[in-house]
Amino acid sequence: MRLFFSIICLYFSIGNMSAQFACGTASPESHPDIDREKFEIIKKQLSQKSISTDSVGLTIHIINNAVDLTTIRNEITSINNYFSGANLTFFTCGAPRFIDGANDYSPIDGDLLHQQNQVLNTINVYYVNTVNDGAGSNLCGYAFIPGFNLEEVDDRYAIISSLGGCLIGGTTLAHELGHLYGLLHTHERAVGIELVDGSNCSTSGDTFCDTPADPNLGRTGVVEGCTYVAREVDPTGKIYTPNAFNIMSYAPPRCTNMFSLEQLAMVRLIHETEYPNVLTQCNFFPDFEVLTNTSLNQIRSDQQLSVDYIFENLGVQDDFEVPVFIYLSDNPSEQGFIIKKDTISFSAFEGQKMETFDIDLPLNSSSNTYYLTVLIDPDFEFLELEETNNLFTLEFRIDNQALADELIFPNPTSGDFKLFIRDATIANTFVVSIYDTDGRLRKRLEGFKNQDEYFTEIDISEFREGLYIIDVFFIKHDERKTFKIYKTD
Repeated sequence: MRLFFSIICLYFSIGNMSAQFACGTASPESHPDIDREKFEIIKKQLSQKSISTDSVGLTIHIINNAVDLTTIRNEITSINNYFSGANLTFFTCGAPRFIDGANDYSPIDGDLLHQQNQVLNTINVYYVNTVNDGAGSNLCGYAFIPGFNLEEVDDRYAIISSLGGCLIGGTTLAHELGHLYGLLHTHERAVGIELVDGSNCSTSGDTFCDTPADPNLGRTGVVEGCTYVAREVDPTGKIYTPNAFNIMSYAPPRCTNMFSLEQLAMVRLIHETEYPNVLTQCNFFPDFEVLTNTSLNQIRSDQQLSVDYIFENLGVQDDFEVPVFIYLSDNPSEQGFIIKKDTISFSAFEGQKMETFDIDLPLNSSSNTYYLTVLIDPDFEFLELEETNNLFTLEFRIDNQALADELIFPNPTSGDFKLFIRDATIANTFVVSIYDTDGRLRKRLEGFKNQDEYFTEIDISEFREGLYIIDVFFIKHDERKTFKIYKTD
């Protein structure tokens, strides 16, 4: 059975007015039955702050990059503030899923999107670029109100538009979660108009007696700033005094920031009775946190870095491998280029592990400050608890002052040797020629030196044992530097 009835929230602006909400609701035949005795007990417990805090897992889906991760963090922070009175804390169950899809969704499209991507036993929230009602009007989002049972997990989701007004203070998400937890609009009229004197407050309107009767605050000229300015009256002639700060009203989103005690009691009641299978922790995802105890200060260009990195795997039940990339940059705001790729293997249920990486720096890295960044799961192929901790950057300095201005080493060598030249007065293209003692050319290569230090590595492993002459000729300056090196077997 599909959930009781749907709530569809529209977004619009009139002239220079701020964004407001309006909803199209399929009229219910009655309000869902609840355990009134339990409701009153929970209300008392909340008022006395004697009820424990529960966690609720949300799965966040971001379609076509509709929002960024900063927005998601702000949304979660906001709703946790709004729902704190129900002692509920929402958290993302795994890192947000980035999905390619359409830019605009109707409720029918949203149902298909959810069927294809839902994560069971969580509340699935989909952020899309725009939502429409199927008839040409933009929506801020929609959700479904639980009815007499909640056996179908398929309907436990909300779709949120990223239109600017829809993301003010997390109010759309809070509004839709309110519907998922059984809350109606404060101006609900489907089962009767609530009177200002409160005489029918428990059976009409939103059925809560601590939310004043509301004539619908989403109309032009009804609310100015965050104050109700209209002089509308109820069927008995009494003037309305609604609450323009209630999240379930149609007041401008910049105003709405609270639930009433009875609304929070309903949220907690639905949480305890209808959502028993919603996850309170998601330890079946890995968390590739990268840390290091290695402290780098300064090294020479030719020295090898040995860095210990700590990786975390929480509760994953299968063996798996994950790639690791290491980047080098001379700019703290840029990731730089890849200097090493590796793979880390995790065993089932294996937790924290330490890996040591021996890293050879590119020899053209001269005396300067550099930034070494390790990034695990660089393409974010794994669904994780958190993806913002996948990298760690070390700052260090290369200092070659201990090296002579002109140097080749090691000497003797069994294969590779390094050529280092510091002279800032010579630059541009040069040619390296290697001769044997009989004057025969054995190898030639070209290079380019700017005014910084020059460091390169040359392989002569194919040469026979013996003495060789290294001639470095700078064409523009008509200047050469000569070295001798001994090749061993």
